Amino acid sequence: NHKRKVRIGAFFGPTPFDAQSLENDKGSDKWVRKSAGYVCPWFNCPTCDDREVNSELIWRFSDLKRGVESLSCSSENCNFSTNDDELILTRRSLTRSDRIPDILFTTTETLNTRISDLWSRHVFGIGVKSEQRPRYLLLDEIHTFEGASGAQNALTLRRWRKALGRTDQLHWVGLSATLD
Repeated sequence: NHKRKVRIGAFFGPTPFDAQSLENDKGSDKWVRKSAGYVCPWFNCPTCDDREVNSELIWRFSDLKRGVESLSCSSENCNFSTNDDELILTRRSLTRSDRIPDILFTTTETLNTRISDLWSRHVFGIGVKSEQRPRYLLLDEIHTFEGASGAQNALTLRRWRKALGRTDQLHWVGLSATLD
């Protein structure tokens, strides 16, 4: 019985639309262009020692040109790399129905704008089979969900929950390193 790997994706401000747009824009303030490729703004190499200076994960130009979404460690002493079926780096790939991530990092602002977008709403579980819907919602920095911004976030999350339809399998988890 062959099971596929868990897929991870990120969908918020600095997520490029596709490889071509990253190249055309010559990176961004988040995806910094280096000699071998673009530095991923979200992850460092998980196998390198934390003290190692060159533990950035790079989307190499050779992979970009081939349309392969893969990251490789920038250290010469490390062979770590991700596969195209593990990590989704672009908005275009995120929206492909065969590549919807199992774990999606996003913001409530992105969620608010995308749940009504017919092009990408399925990434958030709207209009898909129940087994493709999210089962857990992890809310980081939950201690900041207060006041007017907390009320706005609550409205967005209620709107999303309503759009999902049946939500008895959705579990909400608040995370914070600074809760009193």
